[in-house]
Amino acid sequence: MMVLPGANIHAGAVVAERVRAALGAALIDHVGRVTARFGVATMSAGESIEELVKRADEGLYTAKESGRDRVVAQ
Repeated sequence: MMVLPGANIHAGAVVAERVRAALGAALIDHVGRVTARFGVATMSAGESIEELVKRADEGLYTAKESGRDRVVAQ
């Protein structure tokens, strides 16, 4: 989980995409290349932390269902 105070959904997706790309570009000893999936969400007024994490998790599961190497922002 990353917390980006003051970031909007677009900025969060950009950060997640940069991390995803960096991971994919790295060659890891005895493993090779890895892929990553990310769910990105921003907190709405009056929303609890649990609700925010649930939405980010839903984005992650959507990314998993869509294939490898994805960022899903919702």
